[in-house]
Amino acid sequence: MIAGAGYSQPFVDIVNFNSQFFSSNYTDSTKAKNKTNDHVLNLFLPKEFKNGNTFLLRLNSEQLHSERINDSSSSVYNLYSISMPIGFQFLSKNKKWKYLIMGIPKINSDYMNSHYNDLQLGGMGLVTYVKNDNLKFKLGVYYNREFFGNFFIPIFGMDWTVNERFSMYGTLPNNYRLEFKLNNHFYTGLGFKSFQRSYRLANGLRDDFVWFRESTIKAFLDVYLTKSLILFGDVGYTLNYRLVQYQHESLRTERTTNPIYTPFQKNVIFTAGLAYRIRKG
Repeated sequence: MIAGAGYSQPFVDIVNFNSQFFSSNYTDSTKAKNKTNDHVLNLFLPKEFKNGNTFLLRLNSEQLHSERINDSSSSVYNLYSISMPIGFQFLSKNKKWKYLIMGIPKINSDYMNSHYNDLQLGGMGLVTYVKNDNLKFKLGVYYNREFFGNFFIPIFGMDWTVNERFSMYGTLPNNYRLEFKLNNHFYTGLGFKSFQRSYRLANGLRDDFVWFRESTIKAFLDVYLTKSLILFGDVGYTLNYRLVQYQHESLRTERTTNPIYTPFQKNVIFTAGLAYRIRKG
């Protein structure tokens, strides 16, 4: 996951737990049902210095639980991820420019055995131009050594507080939001998310990997239970949602022997979560 820094949006989540629920039929002849639940826990530990520079440390963990269900049998599989993005954001003397450099080591696999092939190394660089308190422009690049090869994403974005009720923020092509403030307790809007990642499978599976690609549009609702504790949820539709197994020795060849990781149909997706959030302003 691309890790932002500081207030790359109007808020920062110190702790965030969320679960995503997806259910669909496979596109093969069995038309069996797939249920995929994605559980994510994120911790963010920033340290801002007197000169405005900020040390950034994140701890991210994920469990991706998939079930294939048909009339005669069922199959269950789990994938896991642990990452520790660590970096530094520099603020220029005139406070108009921010420069972020971040390294992102992570281990993505089924954790059924431990070996060096589980490790991925990546990073990102991001430059932010602060035109004023309500308008920021961002440009950068994200890189990760995925199991399907080198993965580069150019990053660009605009954070714009249009007025006291409406704002837009995020980075494209991975995550962007149009947000409307109903009152001090309710925020709603539309969002777009596009994300790719890969997970190594155990040695018994010949070091194959699963390539997870998801793109969704969604409507969201954030409910502030207190000033900082929020309950949030969204409902969306999958433009692309694929969990497919590939051969390690032939990166573009899909393996058809695993009944869990084969294509399934687009469908509605749900997310619910809880966060401790610090909102600017």
